[in-house]
Amino acid sequence: MKQRIDGDNNIQVGRVDGDLTIGQDDPFDPNNPNLTDCPSCWKPASRFAAQCPKCGYNIAGHFAALAREARCKELVGRAQVCGVLAVCGMLLINIPWLPESWKGTLSIAALVAGFVAMAHWSAAEKLR
Repeated sequence: MKQRIDGDNNIQVGRVDGDLTIGQDDPFDPNNPNLTDCPSCWKPASRFAAQCPKCGYNIAGHFAALAREARCKELVGRAQVCGVLAVCGMLLINIPWLPESWKGTLSIAALVAGFVAMAHWSAAEKLR
């Protein structure tokens, strides 16, 4: 029989012959920033654990998928911004009052923005 007495109120904590618990038997510190609730059983577990100690859910895979999804959204957002810049640059080239010296630079910038947009889009597609 494993048993210890903690605190001023003499609360008994430990396991007694099987799963009977007297007091709190949770070894996890609720203030630990590396702990999270398991997405499957909602019990505290380390976010870096391969599996939840209670239900066996793949916690590391879950958080890796969340990180991959966030990175994919970020790349798609960047691709959209670069695409808008490329289209705006191409439209500005046709403005008659724009100096001719700017049109070459603007067309190159629009072309580069288009290539950057395609690169971000293809990187996001590889993550999906």
